[in-house]
Amino acid sequence: MLKITILIFSFGAIGLLLWQVLPQIIDRFEQAQKKKFDKTVEKLDKMFLEVKREKVFPIFALSPIIVGVAGFILFRNLLGVFAGIGLGLALPSVIIRNLERQRRQKFNSQLVDTMLLLSSSLKSGLSFLQAIEVVVEEMPAPISQEFNLLLNENKIGVAFEESLERLNKRMYSEELNMIITSVLVSRETGGDLSRIFSRLVLNIRQKNKITRQVETLTLQARWQGMIMMALPIVFAFGISNINPHFFDTMLHSETGRFLLIYAIISQVIGMIMIQRLSKVEV
Repeated sequence: MLKITILIFSFGAIGLLLWQVLPQIIDRFEQAQKKKFDKTVEKLDKMFLEVKREKVFPIFALSPIIVGVAGFILFRNLLGVFAGIGLGLALPSVIIRNLERQRRQKFNSQLVDTMLLLSSSLKSGLSFLQAIEVVVEEMPAPISQEFNLLLNENKIGVAFEESLERLNKRMYSEELNMIITSVLVSRETGGDLSRIFSRLVLNIRQKNKITRQVETLTLQARWQGMIMMALPIVFAFGISNINPHFFDTMLHSETGRFLLIYAIISQVIGMIMIQRLSKVEV
């Protein structure tokens, strides 16, 4: 009878605690999701992706549930559920970052053609703003979208230098920063922008050439790192299929588990070191 009374009081205390705390946790979660949702919509607007808010919100609301259910189906335990929920919460942000990275890479790949078009437009007698209008008409997205935004800001009264700084902040890269700095310096001190752009095109092409050479020379080291990282996993998977009890001694002893954790940590550190050593800044 005493045990039953203790259990009743224990469950009652837990239930009362949850009744007091759970609404606050849900409210905090909703606020965090709303803030993340608003940031996502803002980033999509900056990428000129016209997506209705009603279509974006279900992705944020349902992705943790869907991935959590998938984790339970795959692993059949609470650990899989919690891992799935965590992955579902992070998934929209990962997708947005990937879209931003792809857009920035495409923008940078169009810079050389844009500089050539600006240079030829200036040589034909157009002003710099008129040359930008030519870029907006002739070049594809995303560079035409970004330069069109620059023109629209200038039309509503934003200083041209400030518009360039905003463009540099939105689509930052070393090449774009070099171009914008050259334009700003030229507007302050004077100079032939068409000749400056021609030199910048030559410098950017040389830099891209060196970058590709470095990537080719370090490709073998990067692949070696990935193969060395995957080799123990493949070996363990193959041995487990041949002899399911091969790792029982390691998994069921304290020393074996310690060595296994040590091996995993060492493997991750080795992979990171190989990647860092094979990455050369140009």
